[in-house]
Amino acid sequence: MNADGTHLQPLPSTSHDTIRPSWSPDGQQIAFVWRDGPYGDVDIRVMNTDGGQIRRVSESERFIGGPVWSPDSKRLAFRVSRDADDSRLYSVQVETGVMQLLATGNPPSYDGSYSWSPDNRHIAFVANQDGDDDIFAVDIDNGQVQTITHNDVDDSSPAWSPSGEQIAFTSNTSKKDVRYEINVINIDDGKLLRLTDDQLSAWEPVWSPDGSQLAFIGHRPDSSDSFGIYMVNRDGTQLRLVKREDGFIANLVWLNSEHQIAYGSGGDYNHALYILDLDTEQTRRIYPPAILENLTCPTQAIFNQSENIGISISNSLASPIQVPIVLDVWHEPFVGGHHQPDIQPSDTSETRTVELAAYGTSQMSWPVAISGEHVDVSIFIDSGEFPMSEKRCDFAVVGYRFTDILRLYQLCVLAGAAFMVPWLYQHRSRFVLITILVILLVLYWMASEPLM
Repeated sequence: MNADGTHLQPLPSTSHDTIRPSWSPDGQQIAFVWRDGPYGDVDIRVMNTDGGQIRRVSESERFIGGPVWSPDSKRLAFRVSRDADDSRLYSVQVETGVMQLLATGNPPSYDGSYSWSPDNRHIAFVANQDGDDDIFAVDIDNGQVQTITHNDVDDSSPAWSPSGEQIAFTSNTSKKDVRYEINVINIDDGKLLRLTDDQLSAWEPVWSPDGSQLAFIGHRPDSSDSFGIYMVNRDGTQLRLVKREDGFIANLVWLNSEHQIAYGSGGDYNHALYILDLDTEQTRRIYPPAILENLTCPTQAIFNQSENIGISISNSLASPIQVPIVLDVWHEPFVGGHHQPDIQPSDTSETRTVELAAYGTSQMSWPVAISGEHVDVSIFIDSGEFPMSEKRCDFAVVGYRFTDILRLYQLCVLAGAAFMVPWLYQHRSRFVLITILVILLVLYWMASEPLM
């Protein structure tokens, strides 16, 4: 899709697992990890942005990390692990498939911990050589490795500046206190500058396109569970919060425009992609574009009646979209429930397509009728090809069959007899006693008749 969320199109699906996609800087290709089955080997593959011309560019291995493109879109860097003590950093030429081993031993420590220099000649990566994670840089041409940081804490997330003169990175300030800071280090003389203060835990720095500012994810201990996007000048001045989110924040990307940052955020498996306008500090959700809101569920107890499920669907984009809305009904019996309930709509999915105008909202409803007893019912409504937008109703159906009511009636008759007979016998009302017993026997027989 475009950066504004328009022209969303699915890529071709396969029977294989395809994970960790990475878009080339020139916008022409997508690299990803291809797994041959749930427990098979993996390799790196590249395809055009329309899903065509899928081709393998690496050898198959037991584990391969996510690929990272060089700025000129000609190479990929990725991690290969054959066992716990053997992690290697490779690069591959996309056109020829020629692989180059860059570092051996135990680099890098984890995925996403490598960054290309703007001139395509170096890769910064993280490795553990002496008990903690440090940052190194390898020369693509001669394989020479340069130590960038060497300290007693863990460094991660290197990000090369657009000028190629500095690297920003995350550093754990203490082994005991899980708190992180953002630093910038000069490549030539190793001069270090700390950009964040002691009151802020910060990670994942990204440079602005002109190299004058950095953005990063931050969390202040006094701000409950909320996270924020912060900005700071490259010299450490004007540290400021520009966006706060209640859920997690991840994958900051500074767009080519100096004034927009894309990021992911969400919680409880409801993840979304947003664009933050730095001029207005307003956000716009671009995926999933269909937002389900204002769900109306049935009451908590239903017995042989029909109720409506209602929901509103909003379009967050500046262009109209068609959204297939899917309703699924699932049920399972209570303990003691043994009869199949009759649920309308049935357990098969029901799909409707709704057309939403730009920034438009539509209302939808379903009548739900359930005849049965002792079942828990869950009704899922999701926005079809945008499954991250989902709502769910959970309720109980507590119903009794006619035979259950008659059995309860019988018990009441027997209980009445148990209490009335001793009392009547004690008061010597034999005529009344006989009359009451006859009535109770008739009532018991009437309650038993439908059960035959």
